[in-house]
Amino acid sequence: MNKNTKLIIGVLITLSILLVTFLVVRPMLQDRTVATVANETIERPELDLAFTFPSGEDAYTYIEPLKMEGNDKPIGAFIMMESKAYEIMQEPNFVGETPPSMSIFVYAEADEASSTGASSSDSIDRVTKLRNWAEANSGVTAYNLALTTPLETEIDGAKALYYKSDGLYGQEVYIAFHRNKYYLIVGQHDGEENPQYRAFQELIRSITFM
Repeated sequence: MNKNTKLIIGVLITLSILLVTFLVVRPMLQDRTVATVANETIERPELDLAFTFPSGEDAYTYIEPLKMEGNDKPIGAFIMMESKAYEIMQEPNFVGETPPSMSIFVYAEADEASSTGASSSDSIDRVTKLRNWAEANSGVTAYNLALTTPLETEIDGAKALYYKSDGLYGQEVYIAFHRNKYYLIVGQHDGEENPQYRAFQELIRSITFM
């Protein structure tokens, strides 16, 4: 696969993660922006998830699409986009690329692999489980376009994979597994010196699995 082809595919994957999820459900979006910058904590006990991000006119707007139907759809989706860029995108005559964002998507483990007791998946270590899921769902994880060797890490004590992927913007990707759910966490930025990159690192550090 040549570099140009790889870049095109990377752009398409980025669009599948953001544009499809964002624009298709746009009429149903619930968004909120506070007047001043303040750390806002989102708690979703039903998804065993909590996280904090800077909300405000000079920070991020929080967007939570309503739940989508289908076994291959996320059971939870959270998008944070810089407020000023989000406002520009809402203008009727907006033309251009969707701005970088920070996103968290939650997927339920397949029924045949989920159990409160022992299952065939128990014999697979967590990191292998994560790699298998990421590879099987590369259409949204961009795992096959990883620019770096996926590394084993942890988020709030849960096993996770981390890698950088190709796309319209620079992308940092984390995939974690907790209580029969996969958490796909994607941060987009225009360079590691950009505040967007630092905001995403802070988001990762704030994540709590309940």
